[in-house]
Amino acid sequence: MSNWEREKIGIIPVKNLWLLMLYASDCRYLAEHLADSEASQHDALELVGKVLCDLLESRMRRELSKSFINRKDELNRVRGRVDALQSERKMSLYRGKVFCHFEEVSADTARNRYTLNALQKLQKLTKNKNLLISSKAISQQLKQLGISDIQIVGYSPTSERFGRHENEDRKIIQLAELIHSMMLISESMGSKLLPKPEKQEQWVRKLFEKAVAGFYKLALPKQGWKVSSNKQLRWQVEQESTLIPSLLPTMELDIQLDHHQLKQRIVIDTKFTNIVTKGRFDNTTFKSGYIYQLYTYIMSQKKEQDLLSLASSGMLLHPSVGDHYDEVVTIQGHQLRFCTVDLMAKPSEITKRLENLIL
Repeated sequence: MSNWEREKIGIIPVKNLWLLMLYASDCRYLAEHLADSEASQHDALELVGKVLCDLLESRMRRELSKSFINRKDELNRVRGRVDALQSERKMSLYRGKVFCHFEEVSADTARNRYTLNALQKLQKLTKNKNLLISSKAISQQLKQLGISDIQIVGYSPTSERFGRHENEDRKIIQLAELIHSMMLISESMGSKLLPKPEKQEQWVRKLFEKAVAGFYKLALPKQGWKVSSNKQLRWQVEQESTLIPSLLPTMELDIQLDHHQLKQRIVIDTKFTNIVTKGRFDNTTFKSGYIYQLYTYIMSQKKEQDLLSLASSGMLLHPSVGDHYDEVVTIQGHQLRFCTVDLMAKPSEITKRLENLIL
């Protein structure tokens, strides 16, 4: 067993959390890599790191993106705004110089520093020799181009604004952000920075939900499926009293899959809890509240003008750690399926399981 297979967050192998983070990210262009049978055998970190290095090598064949940055320095001539106080303190004028605040075009931007920081973190995370050599070589090239490796504080990739010609830069920053997040997960092992997943249900549940939706958005459209996530559902209200609009809770569906040619609709509700519970008489049962919720999602949306809604099926999808469920029941003409995905399995087995649940 390798070191990475032994390293876990709570009870889940860290490599599998990285896999979920990859599918939950905005790196949709990785679809072509993930679709490749050889690439699918790689772990998420290796895939992300390799694509980042390839993109950076391509980017550095041209000039790196630059922008105006604020600088302050002692100069031989006036440039920008003179700082009289600093000039006096440093006795600049007596030496024929002046202290100035000015702007200059530079590649040493927050964007490029953030990317260099990500490469350095990749080097701490990876166990792949070739990836380590490649990332170190690119890091050295970036430093030679004037990029500082000072840690970025307060930089937010989501605040970046990319021009139409900066699509490659957008991809690089998305991958860099993913590596920063992977490093944060890794640093939390054995510490109190991140509680065990079972005690951090909301965080891991959203990660699992986004990862499943992200995987299906990559894998299913080429099979004719339309994938929607976090879809707002409306109650089919016929009459209502004054306060109903403000008091009636809204419904949000995790994932909806539509295939018009097959005349199929599958609504998926993801949960990061055990799929079964102990009943009153110590018997094991599926959780009734989740079944009621899924049943409501299906029955509340039925309408004659939406043909797919009339025979839609539902799926409760839970992660598991070693156990396995895949049970089906038909109630009032609608199939309900209760499934698990084993997060203790190999990454390739997890993706294959998600695919086989639909195709």
